[in-house]
Amino acid sequence: MRHPSQTDLALFAGQELGILSRWRLGRHTRVCPQCRRQTEAFRRDRFALLDTAADLPSGLQWGRLAAEMRANIHLGLAAGECVAAPVSRPGVWHWRPALAFSSAVLLVVMGWWLNLPQPKAPEVARVEGVEVEATSSGIEIKQDDRALTLLSSRADDVTLSVNTQGVLRARYVDRDTGHVTINNVYAQ
Repeated sequence: MRHPSQTDLALFAGQELGILSRWRLGRHTRVCPQCRRQTEAFRRDRFALLDTAADLPSGLQWGRLAAEMRANIHLGLAAGECVAAPVSRPGVWHWRPALAFSSAVLLVVMGWWLNLPQPKAPEVARVEGVEVEATSSGIEIKQDDRALTLLSSRADDVTLSVNTQGVLRARYVDRDTGHVTINNVYAQ
């Protein structure tokens, strides 16, 4: 059996519940001796309070007294706020200044790194009459009536690249062995 809360029993004893709740708690207290005893104790306490209220001075204005008490509590809290030192939380850092500082440091480091002197590519000596050519069978170097060919006949895909210094590079995977071959050819 589920028992009602102490608050509900106190409201039932003072007849301060709605109709449905009063009916439900009344039905429960008729069959539950524990809740019936609790309800009777709340009723006795209520009547004892009413008897002691007669001893209070006549003409006491409860509303005015409650308003003064609330005002005094608010005044005390406000005074405490004025006097209290600001509370600092140890170990708490503000992330915005840290983010701004780390961004500035990153910007300076990247600017310095990008402006480092870069090593210059070696100059390739130009030789008149030398030709470097990519053919279907590999890289071919010709000078006058002579030729040298680096064959890539057992490769499926050959990747060729040429740069501005006259270097021709061929990369391929040998289909029989699976080895990677890289040929760099420059004319000097």
